[in-house]
Amino acid sequence: MREFGYQEIMSATRPEQIFSMSPSNLQTEYEELCSQFRPDVKFHEIQNFVATQQLTRLYNLAKRAIANDEGELELDEGNSTITLYPKDEPPISFNYDQFIDQGICKTAISDSQVLMMVDARLEDQKGFYSNYLEKVQALKLQLKGEMPDWRTFRHSIPKVVKSFRTQDDSMCVLILQKPYKIYPLRQVLEYFGGRVEVKHVISIVKRLYYTACFIEIAGMSHNGICIDNIYFAPGREVEDITKECGIEDLRIVGLYGGWFFTTRTGEMVKGFPRGIRDIIPPNVMRTHISSYEVDMLSIKKVARELLGDITGQNLFGVHSKLCEWFNRTTCEGSALTEYERFEKLCEEIYGEPKFYGMNISL
Repeated sequence: MREFGYQEIMSATRPEQIFSMSPSNLQTEYEELCSQFRPDVKFHEIQNFVATQQLTRLYNLAKRAIANDEGELELDEGNSTITLYPKDEPPISFNYDQFIDQGICKTAISDSQVLMMVDARLEDQKGFYSNYLEKVQALKLQLKGEMPDWRTFRHSIPKVVKSFRTQDDSMCVLILQKPYKIYPLRQVLEYFGGRVEVKHVISIVKRLYYTACFIEIAGMSHNGICIDNIYFAPGREVEDITKECGIEDLRIVGLYGGWFFTTRTGEMVKGFPRGIRDIIPPNVMRTHISSYEVDMLSIKKVARELLGDITGQNLFGVHSKLCEWFNRTTCEGSALTEYERFEKLCEEIYGEPKFYGMNISL
């Protein structure tokens, strides 16, 4: 039997894409495939764990299909499950709709939660997982003590409901609460065919600037703002949440990923996600000292990507002044100054801010 790569395993939607569907060979094929992804003989333990879970799902589907003589049985990703074994606790089964490999972590997403898995060896070497927990908690405590209106911001940052190491010490796991009807921003972009309307991009960018201001007030630099770390609720579906917080714009933009890289302003950086390495300012690359500039330039890159051209050279249908802003490689002195000047620019071009409904069905 030939070997299958990780991507082939994860992209398979039907058991016959992997297995021969021969009743006499199925068990042997399954065992041989699982042996290719054993954590003790491969380096990428989380990746191998997930691949084995996928193989088990496909194997069970194959058994059912053979038993029922239904070769057309499809894998229902809405019922995909990851089973995790925390230390000294009962197993946890996590049903998810989407699975994303983000390099530093593997992310599974359900209607109400986000599960992130980090290789424990990477945590032991770099401290990314503990940094995520520490910085998110420090940010909440600091803002809660200093800013009475911080509640308008709380849905923009992660709410960790559980964190643990697995029993075999191979993974560090985070489980986050996710408001209903809030989607990965990458999924929203794909839904609209790779380009989101300017009016919606402006709203998303404003919320990202708003979040960046709170992070800066807390004396931090996020260092991980990219489209794969952002979640987005299009509007009216979350009206009850936003009314509770007193937010006029009913959209929620949640920055749930990337906190592995967050530092105090002026500290040495821990690294950057793949999505923003090409826009890091020269002074940060040279000194390795964190700066608010990274977050400001990252937000502009998110805007360009949402508008359909990450290079910013062909932003069709976008006002020239807005194109100039999104392509700038310099910053205005602080996150608050950037936010205020961006708002002023948008008002000059489009007038008073308005709420535009977004029709989306995911």
